[in-house]
Amino acid sequence: MAEKRKIGASLSDSDDEVCDVKRRNTFVTSMYQENESSPSKGMMVNSDSTDGSKSFSGYNDFSLKLMGKMGFQIGEGLGKFGQGRSNIVEASKQRGRRGLGFEIEGLEADDVEWVETDKEVEVRETPDWIPSCELDPPTRNDMNDWMDVNQKKTIISDETEFCSEEILHGVLTCK
Repeated sequence: MAEKRKIGASLSDSDDEVCDVKRRNTFVTSMYQENESSPSKGMMVNSDSTDGSKSFSGYNDFSLKLMGKMGFQIGEGLGKFGQGRSNIVEASKQRGRRGLGFEIEGLEADDVEWVETDKEVEVRETPDWIPSCELDPPTRNDMNDWMDVNQKKTIISDETEFCSEEILHGVLTCK
């Protein structure tokens, strides 16, 4: 049993050494050499620039160093032997509660950049003000007259303002 562990340990140690050498020789040294000819080194090379040079414009130095320590190379994954996902995980295009992959023509948003200087929009609003009240404010006695204070009502058998008396008695007997 111990021999198996030693064999397994020696195999994993040699694999680790190979990976460490690979990591040292790949990304860290080529990270700052953006105009080099080899696109296989570095992180997410951007060749859309006007002068044809490759750049790492979308990433900060810390993330580049971190990926370099992990042995990242373009076209390879981050697995021990370069396996795994090699491209960026795309954002979900799922819209609402529709089924996966369900698309309706015309519902997708157009990628149009709005520039405020293209069209000058001028809106003229004429405010329509509420006229000021010319009445005197109500007195305390007037406000007290607004409120109707009665005894507490405990029965509803005489509430026939909105329905007939027969319907009310039928509802009350069914309760």
